[in-house]
Amino acid sequence: VTMLQRQCETDRRRLAQLEKKFEAKVSDAEKPDGRERWAEVQGSVSGLLEETQALARRLDGLDERLWARTSGSEASKQRNRELEQQVQALEQQNRLAAAAAEELQKRQATKLRRTEHSLEEVLRRVSTLEDEVRQRS
Repeated sequence: VTMLQRQCETDRRRLAQLEKKFEAKVSDAEKPDGRERWAEVQGSVSGLLEETQALARRLDGLDERLWARTSGSEASKQRNRELEQQVQALEQQNRLAAAAAEELQKRQATKLRRTEHSLEEVLRRVSTLEDEVRQRS
């Protein structure tokens, strides 16, 4: 895009130079040199006209290329926004899944502690019963 803008600016400067040359030729043609100068000025005008038309076509081409590049970048920006939204949705899902997994882990740890306490209680009772059985025998 910057390259196209620079090229457009160069073309504008060239057109300004051509206009100055044209004005100089017209002012020279007004001097009393006669028909030769007038023919020369007419040739210069024709050349300037052709040059101006060529520059206009070139500018049109630059405009088309610039538009094609910028419209392509808009499509890319839109696609990037869509991808960013998808990433954010996935991150949210991931956070929810991690929170659920953490909660499940806490519940499992609580169940394991209860089971260990119950097992210790059962072992204590069994030990007490064994002691009673030994004492009776």
